[in-house]
Amino acid sequence: MEIANVPLLAATIACLSVVEIAKTIRWRMTLGDAAPSWIVCLRALLIGQAVNALLPIRGGEAARLAIISAAGAPPAVGIASIAAVKAIDAICLATIAVAVVGTVVIGERIATIGASVLAIGVFAALAVGGDRARALIRRVPLVGRLGIDRIVEMTGSMRGVRLAVILVATIAVWLAGASANALVLAASGIAPSVGLSAAMLVGAYVSGILPAPPGRLGVFEAGIVAPLVAGGVDPGDALRASLTLHACLLVELGFLYCASLVARRAWLQR
Repeated sequence: MEIANVPLLAATIACLSVVEIAKTIRWRMTLGDAAPSWIVCLRALLIGQAVNALLPIRGGEAARLAIISAAGAPPAVGIASIAAVKAIDAICLATIAVAVVGTVVIGERIATIGASVLAIGVFAALAVGGDRARALIRRVPLVGRLGIDRIVEMTGSMRGVRLAVILVATIAVWLAGASANALVLAASGIAPSVGLSAAMLVGAYVSGILPAPPGRLGVFEAGIVAPLVAGGVDPGDALRASLTLHACLLVELGFLYCASLVARRAWLQR
């Protein structure tokens, strides 16, 4: 690794940290009045991701649920909140995937703007459309299959401010994730672009649902290399980028977990 790349890698870890913090804020908002403290939610999220990343089985959601339940959150509320957040991310991921395809057909800028407007518009309609809008959305056959009904139920029980926080946090999650990918590309000697960064997001999430050995070694890299090579990146450079991103993710998880322990100790000593 060249010394000149150290600032880029540090910025990558910072962006990945923003992703986790924004996810924590969003998740805590979906838990409503039953939400544990912010630190508990952050630790639960990080431990859940560590379980998914380091073990061949995906038990991260169960770990998250166990931690917040021990902190006093009703299990039913925890399950519903996790399902709602996953449904939100599924919609965002599908939108990004469509945008990636759209960059080939109608150009990168138009596809990016169109996908962003569509995603924000759908969520805004759920947030401010009232019972009538939610009733109309429930009639769409694909709503149940995509899990959007969980978001509809969630928006029906929340006020505008909380929904606004969830929307802003969701935007922050995906923008920070795309920024981290762009920084990794630059650190790996690849010219970053919106299309490549978005393709990496899709590849990373798809690789996350596939069976994998401990540490997800190989599977994660394949999920990143494949879309990069398809986008015209040299295979060697694509592999370097995938390994760099994987390393940054693991460092970021460890850093945030240690920071959460320090913050919790400081809070208890007040």
